Amino acid sequence: MHKRFVNIFYSLLKKFSNEDETTVKEFFVAGFADIKSVTVKETENVHLHCNAESNPRSDIVIKNQTGYVMKSGSDVNNLNHLLLSVTCLDAGTYTCSGSNGYGTKESMKQFTLYVKCAPMLSRYLHIKTAIRTAEHNSAVFTFKTVAYPKPSKEDFYWFRWYNNEWKPLKNNTTFRLDTEALESNLTVYNVNKTVYGIYKLIVKNTMGQYEQMFLLQPEEVKNF
Repeated sequence: MHKRFVNIFYSLLKKFSNEDETTVKEFFVAGFADIKSVTVKETENVHLHCNAESNPRSDIVIKNQTGYVMKSGSDVNNLNHLLLSVTCLDAGTYTCSGSNGYGTKESMKQFTLYVKCAPMLSRYLHIKTAIRTAEHNSAVFTFKTVAYPKPSKEDFYWFRWYNNEWKPLKNNTTFRLDTEALESNLTVYNVNKTVYGIYKLIVKNTMGQYEQMFLLQPEEVKNF
């Protein structure tokens, strides 16, 4: 009932005045109008344009994929922002929203930016590259990548440095490899002296590859 009253109030207000609530009409990358997803290459500059209609003019905000406010403007109907030399970390869904105090909610439009790039470490995961564990316990190495095109499960390769060469790892009673989406895990079961040492993950896509080293060490002995 209250919501219906509010809607009627705003309808009457709009009818007997020149005020119009904000409508975000366009939000796009320069050169790609009316396209909701855009793919660019790393190091390219990306020009964002947001256009709204309203009277009076609006407060407009452009946010990135994490919700961070990249640019804002007051008493405007247009807002632009430049992404300089984009990387994989700039990929995601961007939002432009606006309001001017009229209407019951802000207006919004979104688009998704894809950045072609070789795999790299995701900034959303703090990895442990060195693990100490006692014998007979288990240890897990975890890695999450950012990459586009996205690598498949078959594009993640785990290795162990053994007898002066890199030996590829496969699932067995000692090692378990689990890869889902952009995250890969190596579990070492029932740790003993023979499995301490250096491990490596290689992840590939059509743009290149990334290598990450890991170290499994014995648990430190505390002297009392």
